[in-house]
Amino acid sequence: MRLKWWSDRGRVASLAIIVLVAFGATACSAEFPPQEPLANVCSLLKGDEVATIAPGNDGGKAAGEETMPDFWVRSCDYTTPDFHYASLAVDGASDGDGGNILKEFFNAVGVDGTKESVDGVGDEAIFWDDGVETGVTAKAKGYLVTFTALLDPPPPKSALIPLTKKAIARLP
Repeated sequence: MRLKWWSDRGRVASLAIIVLVAFGATACSAEFPPQEPLANVCSLLKGDEVATIAPGNDGGKAAGEETMPDFWVRSCDYTTPDFHYASLAVDGASDGDGGNILKEFFNAVGVDGTKESVDGVGDEAIFWDDGVETGVTAKAKGYLVTFTALLDPPPPKSALIPLTKKAIARLP
């Protein structure tokens, strides 16, 4: 989840977050315990690894650090010369409400397109394709990890899964 992604998918997820915050989501989510923000998301995937789907990418550049009262987001974009990109975002909870927000976001991912469960990636994962971007979103090690691609042609699920798994393996 990144604030840059203020697309249809982002607006739906943001609406869900706003509703949860406005009405006071409570209770701690064991899936997303409070964690400190990651210092460097770009270190989780090397540019040459991402080059398998985004040849000629810039090696990865920090794309944003958002810290909300209940959760945080850190992301890295791997931009190609033709301005397409792949992106890795890691979200974490700052408190129990943030854990619930991340859980709701995970449930909302892919509702406007293709959404299918993926085995063997983190604790639980989905592949999604909203017609603009494709991606894999996973719950892993107490984080929400999303690897997204806006590439032409879109990479297949079989290309996104190994990259998501590599990023998860490198999480603290």
